[in-house]
Amino acid sequence: MENEFADRLRLALSMKNMSQQDLVNKTKIGKSTISQYLSGKYKAKQDNISKIADALDVSETWLMGISDEMTRNKLMSTKSPFGPDNEIEEYLCSKGREDLWQTFKSVSNNDSLQILMDSAADLTPEDLEPVLILVQGIRKSKGLE
Repeated sequence: MENEFADRLRLALSMKNMSQQDLVNKTKIGKSTISQYLSGKYKAKQDNISKIADALDVSETWLMGISDEMTRNKLMSTKSPFGPDNEIEEYLCSKGREDLWQTFKSVSNNDSLQILMDSAADLTPEDLEPVLILVQGIRKSKGLE
């Protein structure tokens, strides 16, 4: 679908009985920017996708056309592909990396990053550690930690 983002944005607005102005008010994204998204002229970047998904209570991955599941946090209801959370927490804490456990939880609670986690299902906790270090570095560089 050529304008899948625009189509899904229009569908979500309609299903939530929201106007373009309602979305502007909830997201604080400019009206002209929202208009350009709806017309298919531009696709939103990740920060605005997150704001729009929050405002419409839909999955970011659905809004981007990656997933067919519109329901928010559907992916979060599944168990971690790396094993039970308590085992991951115990492993990281035993390595003195409690900070990585917090990063892991942050990644786990982000629909967009769930795709990364699903792709890495074969990783062991030892394999996972450098990935979490990388994510933590990115978060720090963006001032998120």
